[in-house]
Amino acid sequence: ASNGDEGFHFNGAGYTIANSTAYKNAKNGFRIEGSSNANVSGNSAYNNTFDGFFLDYYNNVNMTGNNASNNTRNGIQLLRSDGSGLYHNRLYNNGKDVLMNGTSEMRFNMTGTLFLNPAGTLQNYSNISTVEEFDGDESYYINWTTNSTATPYMSFAQKFVEIKTISGDTSIDQISWNWAESEISAYEEMNFELYKYNASGWTSINATPDTSANTLSMYNMVPG
Repeated sequence: ASNGDEGFHFNGAGYTIANSTAYKNAKNGFRIEGSSNANVSGNSAYNNTFDGFFLDYYNNVNMTGNNASNNTRNGIQLLRSDGSGLYHNRLYNNGKDVLMNGTSEMRFNMTGTLFLNPAGTLQNYSNISTVEEFDGDESYYINWTTNSTATPYMSFAQKFVEIKTISGDTSIDQISWNWAESEISAYEEMNFELYKYNASGWTSINATPDTSANTLSMYNMVPG
């Protein structure tokens, strides 16, 4: 804690980082770079000046059940990290919750990531999964947000995220919004729709929910 550099800095292959905490560091909470094959699980990174978790030029990292909050730049950043998987991590009140930053071919999956409100609770949170492959210079971020405009229909539990291109010709191969059965008592889930808001206003981009899997999905989605 409170290091003048990184909280933890890993450079190597075939290791496990588990149940550790990095906070109030001058750079990243966890920096993992330069090799391959690591499992990162059950860790917490908060109040770091850079990123909570920064994966730089590292292949085949599985990040499972980690928490990143109140980090100035990003909760999790993937930079040139091929074959990484983000599974059931919890993110809130970061500069940006997740930043995907590729300069060459980069494949990654994100499953069941929870974008929580700034207090870190499940009120108006979003549960998002992606399957992605970058071919070159592409980058975008996903961040929890609120809405300040009138919606076409009643919002489902005020679930909003901002997804924005930073550079390159970015297209998300597959992205899914997930919900739990316990959330839908006041709603007719067969009527769920996914809407996008930009300078043109609100646009429906999927009006066919998968009510057995509890998902609304998009393919080849271009962020704003």
